[in-house]
Amino acid sequence: LAARARRVPIAGVHVIGHFDWRAEHLRFAGSELVASYDWDSLHFEREPVMVGSAASGFTANWESSDPVQLPSLEEMREFVADYEEVRGAAFDSDERATLAASCVYSLAYGARCGHALSPDLEPEGGDSRTLLRAHGHALLDAGI
Repeated sequence: LAARARRVPIAGVHVIGHFDWRAEHLRFAGSELVASYDWDSLHFEREPVMVGSAASGFTANWESSDPVQLPSLEEMREFVADYEEVRGAAFDSDERATLAASCVYSLAYGARCGHALSPDLEPEGGDSRTLLRAHGHALLDAGI
């Protein structure tokens, strides 16, 4: 509700991006990314929306038994900083607000799924509900 109340203007250029960006959809040869799977998750969307969505879950691997699946706030920030470095430019303040709103939206979606599957169980660590409770307002206030 806090994110919706802000109604930030959507900023950024349109790009083609992958909206289910996570470890299990990638194949590496050494440190080189050589393939990405799940191409039905390709979308034509504003770049900060895509990056915010990716930042919220890029560490997830639902095939793993590790209870901590989602990135920490610091890892999300590092993901965005790495993206900006490769992009060759930092996001401006409007783009950063869009990016943060997209990240919070993605976490809220994950929290809804988690609650639907296990309303009485909230795993410690990287669960969307835990991350939203701890960092949702900070993400919206300061951006990622």
